[in-house]
Amino acid sequence: MRFMNLLFVLSWLLTTALPQASAAGCFLKPVFYNAGGIAVAVGDVNNDGNLDLVVTGGPSAKTLTIFLGNADGSFGTRNQYPLPQPGHKAVLGDFNRDGNLDIAVPVQDFRFHVPGMSVLLGNGDGTFQSAVLYSVGESPMAAVVGDFNHDGKLDIAVAGTGAGGITLLLGHGDGTFAGQQLIPDPNSVLVGLATGDLNGDGNLDFVATSVENNIDVFVGNGDGTFQPVKKYAVGNGPGEVWVADMNRDGKLDATMVNWLGEEGDTGISVALGNGDGTFGTTRVTSAGSGKRPISLAVADFGNDGVPDVLETSEIPSQLALYRGAGDGTFPKKAFFSAASSVYGVETGDFNHDGRADAVVTGGRTFVLLNSGQCH
Repeated sequence: MRFMNLLFVLSWLLTTALPQASAAGCFLKPVFYNAGGIAVAVGDVNNDGNLDLVVTGGPSAKTLTIFLGNADGSFGTRNQYPLPQPGHKAVLGDFNRDGNLDIAVPVQDFRFHVPGMSVLLGNGDGTFQSAVLYSVGESPMAAVVGDFNHDGKLDIAVAGTGAGGITLLLGHGDGTFAGQQLIPDPNSVLVGLATGDLNGDGNLDFVATSVENNIDVFVGNGDGTFQPVKKYAVGNGPGEVWVADMNRDGKLDATMVNWLGEEGDTGISVALGNGDGTFGTTRVTSAGSGKRPISLAVADFGNDGVPDVLETSEIPSQLALYRGAGDGTFPKKAFFSAASSVYGVETGDFNHDGRADAVVTGGRTFVLLNSGQCH
């Protein structure tokens, strides 16, 4: 399966050449930071009102790197923490209800397939306690955080390539978690995972992407249990997925990267939500340049009230910006080349100007501040 090649890109990810992303269009010139990785998460981990970066290393880099943000969109102090195994994208939440953000990372050893969810409790000053490992299904890849049983305590859900469904860790509210529970999805291999209230009943639901070219939807009952999975066909090779209202009808949609065509052409798909937990039309957009999409971030980069999508791709190493029309389609596209690898992408307002910025990881980490000139 071609998407699995993404898990074995150590030599590609850990190169040290500087990405040379274009400064044209929506973003200013990139600012580089000396740590590479496969994924990045964003949150205020030291309670100073500025967003910080949580970068997860490559397949043999058992480290978590924290960049503390400044009010002007730059990043200073860098702290690193060991992980028991190489990690995927981190998720953040206050797991012990002390007012400080904590970190959870799906980790695995690609040679021996020893899986787990590594949890690091935050001290509130940008430092973290040692990682504690919780067992989850085989080959965890993507995780989300939410209160899935309405007990006021944050839980963690994780999807992977061998679990046979979604693994749920219910939180105790003190930073520890109960033993794993499986939400079954027989005969499916899951890759991406997102959460949101798809049917407006106040309960969190799941959208997972599978290698069967589906999104697998789990509607929550509000008590930590979920209705039987429903599957909807989407574009070829779906991967990372976001839940957001892409056509501005007040209903959540699912947006995902896709490997399109025989050569894995870069593209995205939007499955439009019906507002009742089901999905209807899927709209597929090809970037027309680049192959092997990897990661995406959804935000209003044009500051026009319409969601846009920023996507990374492997060949060539580049970013593709899809400008949304507000109906789930993307008539305008722009490309930002990179001289070395790019992988994960995330968004946030790093300099407090009210515009969505972006951070990208790969051979190194670089930040793209929004220029305010998206047209």
